[in-house]
Amino acid sequence: MGDKSEAFCRQAGHVFGDNPGVLPRNFDLAGYQRDLATLDALRPRLVRMGKLHQRGVDTEMAIGSDLMTNALEGYAVFKVAGKGQGLDDARKALAARFARGSRTPTPPSDPASAGSLTA
Repeated sequence: MGDKSEAFCRQAGHVFGDNPGVLPRNFDLAGYQRDLATLDALRPRLVRMGKLHQRGVDTEMAIGSDLMTNALEGYAVFKVAGKGQGLDDARKALAARFARGSRTPTPPSDPASAGSLTA
């Protein structure tokens, strides 16, 4: 509900409360007033939930950044120190992230080493 619609509903609630005899008998004025009170009680909770959600998103971003920084650091070491140690397939699997062509990594030549990057 937009600001103008909410203002209209609140004004209508005041008018209805001041003139209950004009409303049809089946109009639930008490229910209408409860709905306005419920909306007022809900708003601060939604604000708090929004802040909590944003904190979660910020934390996710920070963790992702830490992971990427550490992965890049480890990958740089792995590229240099891993040469000639039988880790070429694992290094190539990591290098696929930076390939400029197809985004699909080529499967390793040895199916037994496909699931493991450690030696």
